[in-house]
Amino acid sequence: MQQDVGLGILQLVDIAVRALSPGVNDPGTANDLIAHLGVVMLALWERPPAPSRRTERGRTLIRRDLDHGDHLHAGFDQIRRYGRGDAEVAVTIVRTLAELHREVVRRDLPGPLAPIEEVMAQTVRAVDDSDLPDGDKLRVHEAVPMELRRLLV
Repeated sequence: MQQDVGLGILQLVDIAVRALSPGVNDPGTANDLIAHLGVVMLALWERPPAPSRRTERGRTLIRRDLDHGDHLHAGFDQIRRYGRGDAEVAVTIVRTLAELHREVVRRDLPGPLAPIEEVMAQTVRAVDDSDLPDGDKLRVHEAVPMELRRLLV
């Protein structure tokens, strides 16, 4: 996990998704893992994107590494899909992403804001399309910070 952040993210996601399965039904564990994913994402956002082109000895190497958005989607997409019927899980995702967004802005980190906003909007839309009661949907909407509510339009 220390050398391959993607593997660590996948392991956290796998545990969270299992916790959300009907047989286990442990959203508390999923919420804890979402918070841990937030810490991992913040560490990623502290780093600039890896260069995709490098020239050595007259040769150019072009590689496609996963970028910030790829890691964010890997971390939250499955949890969002399997947890959309649980308002607490959706609220935790939104709050975690909002905190990441806040820190990126506050600390002027090199990671991009657009993927964070995209995953947050996708989470809210998934809840809106779910069978959750209107009160639970409202709780998820209220978890979105005022400065990011434009994403919900």
